[in-house]
Amino acid sequence: MNEINRKLLELNNKIVETLNELAEFTPRFYHVFKNGKLKGYSSQLTNFRKALTEIDHSLEPHTKIPGDITSVKMVSGQLSVTFSIRNLTLTSLDEAQKMLSSYEGQAGFKLSTTLSLIAIVISTISLVG
Repeated sequence: MNEINRKLLELNNKIVETLNELAEFTPRFYHVFKNGKLKGYSSQLTNFRKALTEIDHSLEPHTKIPGDITSVKMVSGQLSVTFSIRNLTLTSLDEAQKMLSSYEGQAGFKLSTTLSLIAIVISTISLVG
């Protein structure tokens, strides 16, 4: 269980690093087209979700209920700690996903606003010319 807890905490640290990078990122309209930062962050988050799923699979053997009450209490305590760490990791991942979705929406809005402004400028020029 300690190894699983360590893996969860390492994953959480990676997610928090990505979340900090996202917090410093400013989406621009060209990020809608450019396969750079937003796609990279999306790929990172997908990989984090896959890693969390792998860790979840490694938890399965530890969820078997032993026969005596002392073992049940011990396993219950261990699983409680592990699932608390897992929930922390999942919360960090969800926050990063929300921020990325927000940035994708902002980039799309900026693109549509820019295109609208270009259309206005072109129509104004064509009326004057």
